[in-house]
Amino acid sequence: MSSIADIVSSIGIPSELQRQLGGSHLAGGNTVTVRVQGLAELEAALNQLPEKVAKKSMLDSMKAATKVFQQRAIELAPYDPEKKEGMHLVDGIRMEMRTGSHGVKGSWVHGKVGLHPQVFYGRFIEFGWTTPEGTKVPMQPFMRPAFDGEKYRAIAVISQGLEAGIQAAAKELHR
Repeated sequence: MSSIADIVSSIGIPSELQRQLGGSHLAGGNTVTVRVQGLAELEAALNQLPEKVAKKSMLDSMKAATKVFQQRAIELAPYDPEKKEGMHLVDGIRMEMRTGSHGVKGSWVHGKVGLHPQVFYGRFIEFGWTTPEGTKVPMQPFMRPAFDGEKYRAIAVISQGLEAGIQAAAKELHR
């Protein structure tokens, strides 16, 4: 059985480029950062809640929004039914969540959709490549169109999730 490196080399991707593109999985690679601002009312309401409740609302909302991007990327990614070995690209589109805190006001949640290391080749599919013979393999973007097409829906999911979390917590506190 051929290794992934052998396969990548056989399709004409130079080793130096392979090393440069090796960060295309969840640990690195190209990223898009989105900062949601202008939700002052939601932030003020979150600051009134106990820290644990506020963080849970933030995490749940961001998970739901990140899932929106992940699902759309999976829908758009090409699928090869002939692939018998290794992970399919669609199975390697993963979601990762990170949180941090300095109290409620300093809390943050980071949602990321990326590629599992076994599907590093997704980056070549996303951006295209040129073989050593000079043949250009066209790009078949799936990650960027997922972001572009779902960013407003994701913001709405975050806003609605936070509002629902705040309302539920307020009811619970006033029992």
